[in-house]
Amino acid sequence: MNQNEINPSELKKLAGQIKAQKKIEPQLKGGTESAEEPQPRTIEEFMEQLEKKIVSSKYFKSGKVDEYGHVVGVKEYPAGRVPHVHQVHYYDSLNRVLKLEKFEKEFSKPTKRIYFYEKDGDKIMESVWFDRYGKIDNIHRYQYDLTTGLMQMRAEYNREGEIFYAIVSGYDDAQPPHLIEEKWQDKAGNMLKRFCYHYDESREMVMEEQFDNRNMLIGYSKFTYDERGNLKTKEWYNPKGQLMSTFTHECDEHDLDRRVTLTDGKGNIEGIQEFDYDEIGNLTEERWLDKEGKVFKTVKY
Repeated sequence: MNQNEINPSELKKLAGQIKAQKKIEPQLKGGTESAEEPQPRTIEEFMEQLEKKIVSSKYFKSGKVDEYGHVVGVKEYPAGRVPHVHQVHYYDSLNRVLKLEKFEKEFSKPTKRIYFYEKDGDKIMESVWFDRYGKIDNIHRYQYDLTTGLMQMRAEYNREGEIFYAIVSGYDDAQPPHLIEEKWQDKAGNMLKRFCYHYDESREMVMEEQFDNRNMLIGYSKFTYDERGNLKTKEWYNPKGQLMSTFTHECDEHDLDRRVTLTDGKGNIEGIQEFDYDEIGNLTEERWLDKEGKVFKTVKY
């Protein structure tokens, strides 16, 4: 078995750990509990305890969980100049993200994610995702390599402890390492799909290969970036290496998409989308143009 593969019995073991707890409410503790406080009996009680542990917050354009299990914000916004589409990261006294709120353009209420750690550790062991109405959507659990500290696997479960899928990660020997493979597996350990990633000297991803459950190449994407690191082009190729489509992004000085053009493999325009923003970056209007450049749909916010 490849060192990056997870034994099906390990998946069953993880599923069993959650299923044994059945209800998620008593499980909401992890690295955020203290000896002085009683264990919460409901989500509401847990949230009240959680709020007491938050000491600061920051606003970001987006965020991610890195290869070492840390929640990382991307492009911080200064207070008072935060557009509607953003994330709020809430930190404890150890500078760990305990809660994340994600605001999207279509909704006024955010979705939420709660993160759990082992004692004073800084690696996420579990996260619980809530929908914008406060109901548990799903649960994620994480495993790490004991030697390197890199994330080996993350798995998604429903609130009853039934596993949906697991993603097994592979890395190269660079310092710091690049994530070069993600293999999606079902609860029996069968491969569902696989992605391979390639990078340039600046550590920007320049190619993503996609494989099906038979490990056959579906196609691959190539990426280029502008001098500020914004995505400039995304090209899609079929398994034979033929260019099928290209998305070209034009950004302004604030790194906001102003225009995205879709062309076919021969360079013919298939469609255009344009964006307008207010002074702090809120999207105020979207326009869709046909291949002749005529607007056929407009949405204002």
